[in-house]
Amino acid sequence: ESLSKARNWFTESYSEALSNLHRGGEAKRRAKQTTLEKEFQELYPNFQLFSNGLCKVLDRFKEAPEHIVIEELQESYLQSVGFNLIGILLEYQCANLDINFAPEETEEKAVKELRNNVDHCRNMVSGLPQVIQKKFKALYSFLLKDGLQFADFASLLDQVGTETSGFLLRKLDKKLERNMLFGHRQMLISELKNSKTKSKILTNAILLVLLQGTGCALPLPIDEEGMTRVLRLIPVLKSILSEDRALHFINACQTDVQDNDIDILIDLVRETAEAKDPTSLS
Repeated sequence: ESLSKARNWFTESYSEALSNLHRGGEAKRRAKQTTLEKEFQELYPNFQLFSNGLCKVLDRFKEAPEHIVIEELQESYLQSVGFNLIGILLEYQCANLDINFAPEETEEKAVKELRNNVDHCRNMVSGLPQVIQKKFKALYSFLLKDGLQFADFASLLDQVGTETSGFLLRKLDKKLERNMLFGHRQMLISELKNSKTKSKILTNAILLVLLQGTGCALPLPIDEEGMTRVLRLIPVLKSILSEDRALHFINACQTDVQDNDIDILIDLVRETAEAKDPTSLS
């Protein structure tokens, strides 16, 4: 009888321990998914804003030689942001299926770096159900092929986010877009005021003029290569600014400008970029 009681006690304790372990694992998984959804929700509006901006600017200047530069900016932006957004969705799906996207002891920074590791992500995708695999493979194919189609990628990303992951994604309506454009302009003005180098000043100034002149927001470059691309857009300012104002930007880019002259030009560039309507300046 004592042996029977001990056996029953052990069985009940073991079952309770397993149940507690399961509940703890479930709570941890849900917390992880909540964090991932929040991260995606914070990044997605900016992705919509800059995607739309790049597409509209490309359409406006499609006949200009600089359309190639805008296409390069599109590809660069999609490569830098797209992998991260897909990686968040993939990590979410892995958590949903109790698949470790990365070893548990991996630091958060290293996990985020894995989102940009194509081989690792493809390996993770192979462990998903076939229906979900197909959608993730389509997303990665957009990023890895030439001639990226922003609209197609954005549509599929939205589909995977809402239908596959169940995210309630907020569309970029007119009110939200206006608020984000205002915030982006304020950020660019702040960056312009705090910029010390000529290239950074001109980069922020060009993006400000394009924002005011076209109503489109372009992402701030994250490296020297990106800034160089933005500087190559200076010729399109001729269709937005007066001839004299556009020449200030063109002349400021020259390498043989004297120190005194460059200071004057930079002041004029700042004045143009910070104006509420730079298109009306003579």
